[in-house]
Amino acid sequence: MGKKLLVLLVAAIAIIGLVVAACAPEAAPPEEEEAPPEEEEEEEAPPAAPEQEVIKWVGQSHVPAGNPMFASLQRVADTVRAASGGRLDMQVEAAGGVCPATKEFDGCDSGVIDFGVTCYMYWMDKFPCSGILTMRAGGMSPCEKYLWHCSEEAGDLIDEMVKDYDVKLIPGCGVLCPPELFLHCDKPVNKPGDLKGLKLRAAGDGGAILAEMGVGTVFMPAGEIFEAMNRGVIDGFECSSPTIDWSLSLQEVGHYVYASGCRAPHEYNAFLMNMDSWNALPDDLKVLVEEVNRSEAFKYYSEVTTKDMVYLQEFRDYGCDVSLLSPEVEVAFIEAANKYFDERAAGDALMARVLKSMRDFEAAFRSTWSRP
Repeated sequence: MGKKLLVLLVAAIAIIGLVVAACAPEAAPPEEEEAPPEEEEEEEAPPAAPEQEVIKWVGQSHVPAGNPMFASLQRVADTVRAASGGRLDMQVEAAGGVCPATKEFDGCDSGVIDFGVTCYMYWMDKFPCSGILTMRAGGMSPCEKYLWHCSEEAGDLIDEMVKDYDVKLIPGCGVLCPPELFLHCDKPVNKPGDLKGLKLRAAGDGGAILAEMGVGTVFMPAGEIFEAMNRGVIDGFECSSPTIDWSLSLQEVGHYVYASGCRAPHEYNAFLMNMDSWNALPDDLKVLVEEVNRSEAFKYYSEVTTKDMVYLQEFRDYGCDVSLLSPEVEVAFIEAANKYFDERAAGDALMARVLKSMRDFEAAFRSTWSRP
């Protein structure tokens, strides 16, 4: 083979090698080592919500446990506790459980108790007009009286009365009661003269009016009446409605039972609170306490009014002599009551304003919604 041919052959082989090399697939790059997976950072748990503060209140009823009024205040406490999710825990004690019975106003004022239910008339040592805030002989019906208590004018007058005390009252927050029985007695009372010389348990203005009619009156808590009658300390008593009186076993004492709304055509007992305890409540719990109490006012009234019809018959079935008070005694009592209130109002400016407010409201209501 000539030299020239050999050179051509070598060149052709070189060219073919270059073409083959160009067409060959690129070698895969060396595999990179995989980086170790990043450790996931643990998410911090959100801070736990602070537990809701539980506010504990201690209160007292002016009646013993087992009494429907005690059950009413317990119902308020249970409802508030449930509706607040346990944020406001109201513990209810019976009369005398924390402070002396009937001294719930003083207990709230001093802060010994946070709340209570009691009669306004137990405050007559402080406020001459407090008796008619509980009841006014010959006055308004229960519903009329409750509407008056809910009015702005009534609220302002009551606030003015207690302004020097660490006590909070809210219009419409209280216990609305039906008319009371006029009297239970061991002796018959058929005419005004039969009252003279009797020694009766009585309270507030009703007791003062009976005293004007010749009765020897003495006050004691309702829970002490039964024993006083059994021991002959008193001849009779005025207490409350048939339901309440039955709950105190008063069917066993005082054979003669006289029904009339002239002495106590209504009764309104105040729900009151220590002012500092009230001010410390969050706004939503204040609203809850107000509305539960307003609801309970009519719940109690409707419940006891219905029961009164039943329990008055129970008094008859037990053997008590139950009758309507004679018109002669009724008229004499109302006349004595009006004279008493006018005399009291003449000596106390606030009493005069409260009495006028009640009489004006009663007249306006009855002229708007006339009665047959």
